[in-house]
Amino acid sequence: TETCLTLRALHLDHYRVEIMLGKSGWGWDIRDQLQLGYDDAEPIGVKMLLAITVIPLPPDELLSHIDSLAAALKKMRCEPGEVLLFQWKVPVISNELLRLVLPKLRAVLGKKWRIGVGVQTNYAELGRNPFEAAGLDFVAYGIQPQEHAFDDASLVENLESQADTVRSARAMYPKQKIYVSPLTLRKRFNPYAQVEMDRFTEQPPADQHDPRQTTDFGAGWLLGSLKTLAEAGADAVTVFRAAGDAGLLTADGHPHPTFEVLRQVQAFAGGTVRLTRSSDKLVCSSLWLEKDGRKTLFLANHTARPQHVAGDGWQTELAPHEVKRMDW
Repeated sequence: TETCLTLRALHLDHYRVEIMLGKSGWGWDIRDQLQLGYDDAEPIGVKMLLAITVIPLPPDELLSHIDSLAAALKKMRCEPGEVLLFQWKVPVISNELLRLVLPKLRAVLGKKWRIGVGVQTNYAELGRNPFEAAGLDFVAYGIQPQEHAFDDASLVENLESQADTVRSARAMYPKQKIYVSPLTLRKRFNPYAQVEMDRFTEQPPADQHDPRQTTDFGAGWLLGSLKTLAEAGADAVTVFRAAGDAGLLTADGHPHPTFEVLRQVQAFAGGTVRLTRSSDKLVCSSLWLEKDGRKTLFLANHTARPQHVAGDGWQTELAPHEVKRMDW
């Protein structure tokens, strides 16, 4: 589709696809779920990150579903990607279930696929629910900045804490890569809902939509997040949805301001991130990138007022909520 071709210009690393494993008989067949994701990922030109929610079943039945998964991937000739494991109705997959499915996945997928475990919610649930990470390639958790406060200043203030989650996750799991998946403005799941079932049910699309997602403020918040996560050493980030109110594009494929920020930052994929500091982090975020002799400083004005920004040997003006790129 035209939307997929537009996303191809971002040169993304992966496309996250949600899968329910063990749902045959009362939902889509695993092959249908995979095909839908592959039909998006293939024209975008990226591998799939399969976010698989495992429904506990008798071992033989569950392992049979994994065989079906592997057969479908082989038939599609999918490029090796990643598998991110969750368990239905609990914050983190149990060690018992992980011991069952991990060897099977390794056997049927091969060595090129990376396998990880994570939570559908913020880092807090990852920290509260430790698991056996031996044999895993990565651990993952989501980030959203609106658990307790919702104003613009609080969203910007929360940027710095994103680095703390990366460092804390790496301290807990030093041998695994750290994935932030996904990064969103609003929560997808509410682990603190009073009704237990609601904790493991994705929020309705309307509740996931934040009007700031499609504004210049949202673009500046994204730049601040990428800066914070990159400098902290996160290994991968799933950014928003692909399209729609909570996406990088509108439903009909027109870019939001966040798309342009990601496009310009992705031009430095594989390059070097240099540490930068702002004298007032609530006002301005800065991201310094280098690649192939190119040096670029991205600046984001988080306020609704014009700002004068200066550094060592340079100065510039930023319009309200402007994201600016300065090349050397």
